[in-house]
Amino acid sequence: DAFIPLQACHNLTQLSIERGCDVSLSDEELYQLVRNWPKLEVLKISCCSSFGDTTMPTLHGLIKLLRLCPNLASLALVIDTTKLDGID
Repeated sequence: DAFIPLQACHNLTQLSIERGCDVSLSDEELYQLVRNWPKLEVLKISCCSSFGDTTMPTLHGLIKLLRLCPNLASLALVIDTTKLDGID
């Protein structure tokens, strides 16, 4: 919910969120977050979380992210690599 106001920033090229936050972000939430940012070049969400306690994007979410943001050149995002169904 904290990211909702940022969705109106259609010309956003960089977003960096580091330290002092606890982010739970599913594939769908990641999609909702970046779908309005086609010009995004840098995305860094580097928050401290306990792996087992937090929802994280999967490789499926990463693929969607890359399709939505073709200019993305720098990415720092924790990915759940345990869910590989359908990844070839």
